Amino acid sequence: MNLMIDQDEKIEGMCSKCKEDIKKDTCTRCGEVMESERAFVKNSSFDESKFKAMAEDGE
Repeated sequence: MNLMIDQDEKIEGMCSKCKEDIKKDTCTRCGEVMESERAFVKNSSFDESKFKAMAEDGE
């Protein structure tokens, strides 16, 4: 538990760029960033206009 808290505190002290860098998949041997093999697929049933309307109603 204490190790998790220590890790969280280290992350909180990082700038935004470094926080993004640690989220990337990297090789455990050399540290090179591995490109994700999963392609981004847009949900065909997603309606952006409805999403924006609901977001505006919630404000």
